[in-house]
Amino acid sequence: MSRLGISFVLLFFFLMPSQSANAEKEQMPSGSVFSQLVVGSIVTTFINSEEGKMLVTFDRRTGTFTSLTADFLSENEEQEQFRILKAVRVNEVAATKPTKWNYGKWKNYKITIEEKATVAIITTAILGLIPYVGKLAAPVAALVITWKLKTGYFSAKKDFRFAGSYMLEKQHLKIWKKSNYTQLREYKTADEKIWIAWGGDES
Repeated sequence: MSRLGISFVLLFFFLMPSQSANAEKEQMPSGSVFSQLVVGSIVTTFINSEEGKMLVTFDRRTGTFTSLTADFLSENEEQEQFRILKAVRVNEVAATKPTKWNYGKWKNYKITIEEKATVAIITTAILGLIPYVGKLAAPVAALVITWKLKTGYFSAKKDFRFAGSYMLEKQHLKIWKKSNYTQLREYKTADEKIWIAWGGDES
């Protein structure tokens, strides 16, 4: 990729909305910022670090890195770093064929909530106190506010299975009316697809 090309792509990453459906951003140590954009089988990774900016592309179908460009490396240094990157080997940790579902066990939780708690606070509490609820936490927190619950009775579990390079996860969360965990008030589920390794069967 030419210097003009990387400048254009880097500008795209800077302007890209952080909540894009196909983009993920994470803060790394030492103030570095890592972003990924997935288009089909191509994963483009942008790293903005103290050293400078780097752009790397990876083809999931072939399991190979296809380019590396950095504004703080000379052309020879880029080629050397790209050679080193392509030489990296990762052992596949997922099953090559989809496995059967592993069903979790229901666990009960009681959460007492102060009246003035916000949705953000309740979401944080649910995420911290009830494992594996993931993206169910925010909508459930909104229900807690709507219903003006002071004490919430919850049951949660997680089911999962492996499929190639992914772990497929189903999150379950129940809200009960009674303290003996009877009279179901709401039952929500959510699916997660967690990429745990490069390559493999994505079915």
